[in-house]
Amino acid sequence: MAQDASPALRASGQAGEQADGYLGVVGDAGPAIHAQVDGVNAKRRLYYADLAARRRATINEVAAVTACELFRSKVGAGQFYRLPDGVWRQRDGATPIPLPDYCG
Repeated sequence: MAQDASPALRASGQAGEQADGYLGVVGDAGPAIHAQVDGVNAKRRLYYADLAARRRATINEVAAVTACELFRSKVGAGQFYRLPDGVWRQRDGATPIPLPDYCG
């Protein structure tokens, strides 16, 4: 996936990874944060669409698999993530994130 603003947004605590494979805004953020998150997600959608076409899968399937990878490797201690239940959580130290069932 192309480099984007997601690491800085996650580190700031104003955005976090979601179970749908997209970045989400955590809490009340201003228009600049929303615009950055929208930009990240637009790039992700293009990436997912390309990968889905090559794998003969749906965009949602590719996004869900990518979410599992992001939860495992990109969400650091103190950063936020949102599981399918819609609740934002903050990662506690090195404790692994409880992955959705579809992550296998």
